[in-house]
Amino acid sequence: MKKIIFLPLFFGIIVTANAQKKSTAKLQNIKSVTEYKLDLEKNGAKIKESYILFDSEGNTLEEIEYDATGKTTLHMKYQYDSNNNKTKEIEIASNGKPSKTTEYKYNGNVRTEKNVYDGSGKIKSKRVYQYEFLK
Repeated sequence: MKKIIFLPLFFGIIVTANAQKKSTAKLQNIKSVTEYKLDLEKNGAKIKESYILFDSEGNTLEEIEYDATGKTTLHMKYQYDSNNNKTKEIEIASNGKPSKTTEYKYNGNVRTEKNVYDGSGKIKSKRVYQYEFLK
């Protein structure tokens, strides 16, 4: 019986999280969303699970995930160009400093390069994309 109850709840969480995508955030004028888990064994205590901050275009600027004790388990920041292409992802360590940075380059809206750097700015990997277009 618990499995039957758990699955719909689990799928509801996925649908809720996916509903806050870029187009929804922009159309609904959403600035941020904080997701809480209600601990039904502790009188419905609210436990913060995640926080997402959006810009006026609906792009995710910052994303934070928390464990049950409130400790940050993931902290990401994002930057975009004038075409709303993601140009940078910055993973923030628990000390508040970048631990990993991923930069993307584009030709128009087509991604041409992806570079990953460690926390000190040293390049760790580089990918280039070559496209063949239909005529």
